Amino acid sequence: CLRGLGDVYKRQPLPGTVISCDGYNAYRLFDDREKYGDVIVVGCWTHARRKFVDALECCRPQCMDMLADIGRLFGIEAECAELGYDADRRLSERKRRSRPILDSIKAAADRMWEDTGLMAVNLLKKAVGYVRNQWDHLYNIVRTGVAEISNNYSEQIIKPVKLTQKNSLNIGCLLYTSDAADE
Repeated sequence: CLRGLGDVYKRQPLPGTVISCDGYNAYRLFDDREKYGDVIVVGCWTHARRKFVDALECCRPQCMDMLADIGRLFGIEAECAELGYDADRRLSERKRRSRPILDSIKAAADRMWEDTGLMAVNLLKKAVGYVRNQWDHLYNIVRTGVAEISNNYSEQIIKPVKLTQKNSLNIGCLLYTSDAADE
C-alpha cells in the first residue's frame, strides 16, 4: 500500500526523470543530487504568478513588473508550442531567451525582499517569498525542454482521480464503517 509521495520515492527514480510540481515541500527530497542524481524538479510558474495577482491591490507597480516578466516567459513558451519546437529546440530557446528574464525576476525578488516597507505587506511578502523559496525549481526550466512551465494541466487531469481516491478511502474497511455511519 502506497500512502504518499514518500512511499513512492523510497525507490530510486529513473535517471533523467523530470517532475513538474507546485511548491509542495515533499518534492525537496529530490534536491539531494548525491542521492537522486539527475532528477530535475521543475516549479510551476502559474503558482508563482497567482501569488502576485493576489497582491496586486496592495502593491500594484511591483506586482505588475513581476507579472509582465512572468508573462514574457509564458509568451516564449507559447511561441515554441506554436512553432512545433521539440524538447531540444525549446530548451535552446529557454536558455537563450528565458534565462535573462529569469535573472531579472530573481533580482527583482531579491530587491523587494530587502525592502522592509514592501515586506510589511503580507500578500507581497508571500509572493516574493514563494519565488525565493522555490527559486531552484522555478529556474530549472532552463535545464530541460521536456517539462511545461505550468503544472495546471496535470493538476486538472489528476484532480478527479485524487477526489475519487479520497472519497473511496475507507471502502471495504470495517474499522471505519461505524464512524462513517454515525456522521
